[in-house]
Amino acid sequence: MSPQAPADPPQPSRLAWPSRRTVCLLLLLLAVALAANFWVGILRNTFNDLSSAVGVPQHDFYQYYAGGHNWNLGLDPYLNYPNDSRVIHQPRFNYPQISGYIYPPTVLPLLGQLARYSYDQARTAWVALDVAVFGLMVLVAAVVSRGRRLEVLTAAVLLTMVSFAFFYHVHEGQIDMIVAGLSISAFLLYPRWGGWPSAALLAIAVATKVSPILLVAVMVVYFRDWRFLLKTLACGVVVFAVSLAFVDLSLYREYVLKILPTIAGSDSSPFNQTPLRFWWRYPAAIKVGSALGYAALIFLAWVAGRNTRRLPQAERRVDVATERNAVLLMTVLLMLLFSPLAWQMAYVWVIVPLALVLVSPPPKGKEWVLLVLGVAAALLSMRMWPYRVLDMTNMIGAAVAALCLMRYYLPLETAKGPLPAGVSAREPAAEADGGQAAPAATAAPRSS
Repeated sequence: MSPQAPADPPQPSRLAWPSRRTVCLLLLLLAVALAANFWVGILRNTFNDLSSAVGVPQHDFYQYYAGGHNWNLGLDPYLNYPNDSRVIHQPRFNYPQISGYIYPPTVLPLLGQLARYSYDQARTAWVALDVAVFGLMVLVAAVVSRGRRLEVLTAAVLLTMVSFAFFYHVHEGQIDMIVAGLSISAFLLYPRWGGWPSAALLAIAVATKVSPILLVAVMVVYFRDWRFLLKTLACGVVVFAVSLAFVDLSLYREYVLKILPTIAGSDSSPFNQTPLRFWWRYPAAIKVGSALGYAALIFLAWVAGRNTRRLPQAERRVDVATERNAVLLMTVLLMLLFSPLAWQMAYVWVIVPLALVLVSPPPKGKEWVLLVLGVAAALLSMRMWPYRVLDMTNMIGAAVAALCLMRYYLPLETAKGPLPAGVSAREPAAEADGGQAAPAATAAPRSS
């Protein structure tokens, strides 16, 4: 009888990596510790830092407060009244023929109400409104990201904590958190709730700051929903009609004919993170460059919306939900890059769209793309440094991220097939509640 072979020694069991949920919770706990020990204190000091230009904290909000205060006096908030002792006199720094208040008249009732309180009370209420709207946007992004909600929340919290744009926004008391919150929430809610809620949010955003009108155009051409434009216009008419109960029509005429043309130029300051700042001496070139950039963005959105409905599911680089997030991020990035004025605080716009893309599944076979987007995220989060190249950190990050999205996330190549039979041209693809494209909308037959 042959001797029995010795048994193999027991193999040590492989240790399992912690789950995504565990990692996210650990990161959120780390964020809480960092906030308690450092971040909240730094943010409080930033909030109370005096502006050398106006002698009080939050230079930009002081312009809003002055506009509301002067409007409460029955005066034109866009004009200067240096000889009136009742007025807060704040001429715009590079256009002294107008005041520092340059936003649509629609916002004046809110600012006028804030101006009835002391400046410290008003600016505290303003930053609370900023943070509340920004927080609701983060909540919307997490809710619509089924299967990745905790990851989206974690990424948004961490990107917010490291974003210099967020700190700078609080330092200046800007309005971009509110406008971004309304606009980005409108885009994210569109696939789930349809047009009217998104149209209402965008109408309010455009009435607050004109630039979100570009997002309206992108949504119309990408989602192929021309009725959405009419819905947004209808909501805009309602907002305008309601505002006329408080604001004189002549202020709207003045804003369109005088204020908008006056502020359409650029600025050479390195805090202006747009490449158009290098041509600030040539206003016509800036207007042409900005118009061409925005036209290119709308064309890219149209191509992506056209091709995504013709692309078979097996040939998709990313799922439909990720593609939509990429369109949103690309819109925000190109809107900033081709804006004549894109101050660093405006880059708070990128925080939530960037978080959505970073936690989405990367393009098939191109997982390394996430590292490139990570580098872009670091550049987008950095402050400006007074050295060559380092004074362009945000715009370089925006350019890297936009090129990465166009090359690896968006279906910009020529579509091979026609629309599948029975598929509506309204949306890029039908999407189940969980974010996966439905077969009927994506399995396009190949053309012969």
